[in-house]
Amino acid sequence: MGDKKRILVIDDEAQIRWMMKLTLEGSGYEFIEAENGIRALELAAESSFDLFILDIMMPGISGWETLARLRALPKCRKVPVLMLSAKSTLTDVEQSLELGATDYVTKPFNVNQLNEKIKSLLGLTDSLPS
Repeated sequence: MGDKKRILVIDDEAQIRWMMKLTLEGSGYEFIEAENGIRALELAAESSFDLFILDIMMPGISGWETLARLRALPKCRKVPVLMLSAKSTLTDVEQSLELGATDYVTKPFNVNQLNEKIKSLLGLTDSLPS
C-alpha cells in the first residue's frame, strides 16, 4: 500500500482517542493524537497529515475554532476534516460544513461506518481489504 496515511485525531476524551487508535491502527493507518485544538494546530504546523478527525466540544478552543484555524494554514486547506461529535443537530452539521469540514459523524459512532467514511475521504474506497 506504500506509505501509511497519517490521521490526526483531535479529541479531549482519552477513551475516544484510545478507541480511534485501535480502529485506525487496526486498519493500517498511522495514528497521531492531540488532546486539544492548540496541540492539534502545533502538530499541523510541524507535520503533514492526510486526514483530521476533530471533536467539536473541547476545552480551550472549540473544534469549530480549531477547524477555522486549520483551514487558514495553507498546507491544511485541502486536507479532509471529519467532524466527530456528540452534537447532532442539523445546525451543528451545517456550521461544521460551512467552516470547511468535509464530513460529519455523530458519537457514539459505528466503527464500520466510520471506517467507510475514512476510506472515502482518503480516496481509498476500493483499494483496502474490508
